[in-house]
This record gives sequence, C-alpha cells and structure tokens, in this order.
Amino acid sequence: MGRRVVVLVALAAILVLSPLSPSGAQVATGSEAVTADKTGWWNSLQGIESGTPAAPLGGVTPGVPQQATGVPPGDFASALRLGEVDKVSAVGITVDALPGATVEEFTMTLTESADPAASNSGSAVAAITACPIVAFWVEAENARFNGRPEANCELASAPGERDEEGRWKFDLKAYGQELLSPTSTLGQHGVLLMPVGGPPATFQVTWAGLASETPPQFTFRATGGSEPEDPFAVGGQSFDSGGDFGGTTTFGDDIRTDSFGSGTGGDFATGQATVPEPPAEPAPVEETQPTAAGRSVGEQVGNIMGNIPLIAVLGFLGLLALLVVAGLALGRPMTAEAAVTRRGGVTRALSARRATRTHTLEAT
Repeated sequence: MGRRVVVLVALAAILVLSPLSPSGAQVATGSEAVTADKTGWWNSLQGIESGTPAAPLGGVTPGVPQQATGVPPGDFASALRLGEVDKVSAVGITVDALPGATVEEFTMTLTESADPAASNSGSAVAAITACPIVAFWVEAENARFNGRPEANCELASAPGERDEEGRWKFDLKAYGQELLSPTSTLGQHGVLLMPVGGPPATFQVTWAGLASETPPQFTFRATGGSEPEDPFAVGGQSFDSGGDFGGTTTFGDDIRTDSFGSGTGGDFATGQATVPEPPAEPAPVEETQPTAAGRSVGEQVGNIMGNIPLIAVLGFLGLLALLVVAGLALGRPMTAEAAVTRRGGVTRALSARRATRTHTLEAT
C-alpha cells in the first residue's frame, strides 16, 4: 500500500513538472509577440509622374500636391477610383518569434475610422489585399505615389474580410510562415494594403491609426523554432571554410585543433594543427680585437692613457708644475747695469787684459 502511494506521488510530480506542449516544442507568446510600429499612405494625385497611375480626373496639374480627401491625420486609407488605384496604405509589423517556428495562427484586424472627416464610401463592397513588403520604408501621410513601399503579392497575399461593424480581418499565417523561415530574406517590413478591382469600381476604406482608440490588433501563436546559431560561439561549433583553406575549421575547447593553414602550423590533409618547433638560438658572435698594426697612433695613445691610473696622471701634472716654477725662478736674467758694475765682473776682466798688453809693448 505504501509503495503504491509513493508511485502515485512520483507520477503526479512528473505530470506537474513536465511541459504540456510536445517534447522539444516551444509555444510562442500570444498577441503581445506582434506589434504595429508604423503606418503610412500614398496618394496617386500627388503629381503625375513615372509609375503613377493615370489620374482619370481632368484639371490635375502635374507636380502640384493635392489635399488629402477623407483621411484624417494619423489614419491611413486605400482607395480605388474608376478601377484605378487612388490610394495605397501600409502597416509596419514586428514579429517576436523563433526562426523556423511553425505558425499556428496569425491575424491582423483593422477597424474603419470613426472620425467624421473619414471617408469610407463603398467600403461594404471594397476589396483589399495585404501583400508582404520586401524593402525598408518610411512612415508617411499623403505622400507621392512613387514613394510607396515595394511589395510582392506572389509570396503570400491575404485578402481582407469585412464584417458589418467595419472591422477588416486579414489572415497573415502564410506571411508569418514565410517571415520565420530560416532561409527567408523577406525582412520585418509589414504589409501593403492594395485595393483590388476593375472599372468602374470606386471605393475608399479609411482605417483608424495607431494613436486611436481602435488601433490595429493581432492574434499570434507559433510552436517550435530555435535560436539562431552564433557563428562565433565557442565550444565545438564547426564551420566549413568553403574550400579556401581545404577543410573544416573547428572552434572547440582545445585551441590546438584549429587549422588555418601553414600560417599556424595547420595540416591541410588531416585538419590537425602541428605545434611549431621553437626557433634555434643564434650562435654567439665572437668579437675580434684589432692588432696594433691595424690601429692608428692616436688609437694606441688613447689606449695607453686609458690604462694609466688617475692618481698617477695627477702626480705627473703636479711635478711638471713644480719644474716650471723652479725654472722660472732660476733662469731670471740679470740687468745690464749689475753685470757691468759688479766687482769681479766684466770691467775687472777688461782692466787685467789692458795691463798685460801694456807690459808686453814696453818689453819690446
């Protein structure tokens, strides 16, 4: 009995903790996953120029902007006049869902404007189709027709369904699936609301804008999908080098498995990196001293002076200074007068010479 109670408690815990969705599936959030970020509309009467439908009304001056008719500020409209496109509008849509998810439900509901200045003539019999916009566009009102967003109705067109209260419902499931495809190049630009019909069809539908009490509403539900892989992630993510490096480059925990070619020691055949050997140390250069024969006299004298101690040089200079002083003191010359008048000097010598000469003459 106790064992059964334990088993039942364990099963109950598993059911409570287990997700209600199928294994591996992720349920995207509801209407809050989709938002409308901008609206715009373009008027064919804003000048007759290349790509603009021919205006059936006479007296329209090319290049002169025409006043908007039946479209209050902030609202947007699509219209047909005698089978020709008169106005087109767009809604920018942002979808927050995982790439590759399966779209279970995706609708957009637009409500006709309740402003007294809004024109909804013939809206009960109007035909409007939502087509994916394939390029970036800028929010505008009563803009030139040539500046309208570029759309491709062949990708996923969604005709609108109107109820008696003036609400238009567009099934955007095919658009959402194309948008979330991993290989999609559509971009999150929203949809273009194209009027459809032929002569003499004439109608206009004006919808409430984003700031009104009845802005665009969405329902959305998708399952599955996965986060996009980070091409620079670490931990085993592999990339094909496209043949430029001749193999697959692996970014893992071991940096030694990366192979980029011979620049890092990689092996093109095996894709394994080799550890480069450390460069050999250069042999020491032996310095050779020039011989005495190869040196100048100045270099030899400089070497000799460099080997004499400083105290010996100072002693030699001091001795030289004493010799100079002594030489100056002993070698001072005598004056001429002292040399002539001093006893025993030159005068006495001359007198002795005269006396000797006189005695010699008398003897003869």
